[in-house]
Amino acid sequence: MMDLAWEISGASMNNHSSRHRGKSRRLPPDEGTQAAAEISLKAVEGAVGYHLRRAQTMVLDDVGRRMRNLGLNPRDFTVMSVIGANPGINASRIAESLPMKRSNLSVLLVRLRRRGLVRRAEGEEFGRIQSLHLTQDGITLLQEARRLHREHLRFVESILGR
Repeated sequence: MMDLAWEISGASMNNHSSRHRGKSRRLPPDEGTQAAAEISLKAVEGAVGYHLRRAQTMVLDDVGRRMRNLGLNPRDFTVMSVIGANPGINASRIAESLPMKRSNLSVLLVRLRRRGLVRRAEGEEFGRIQSLHLTQDGITLLQEARRLHREHLRFVESILGR
């Protein structure tokens, strides 16, 4: 856990979190007090929840960066993986199995369909319940995304250990 805490609070974490929280802020000196040059995080150094949240941020940033190279985000990858493993699944079943609102899933599926990565089963153009399948392009992209995901898992294991 000490290695994880060092890695997360060290330089590598600063690179990942600056996008979300901004760079370290310098405080202007107040009248009669001396402001610290950097914000001190000593008060939360031992807090497990703080380190877990920082680790989660780092993990999500890394997988997001890798998937972005393919024009995907982590949710796209997850949904495509579910469809790939369950050909013919419908959107309601996907939404029930993932922590995802149906409206968000609908937007995501439209985007994947427009990119030619997901298709409805033949003859299901207007039905409310639609069987979903990956297209050949979707299968090919998912294979590459899985390769990148394995790289991501090796990165996480290098920090956490096994």
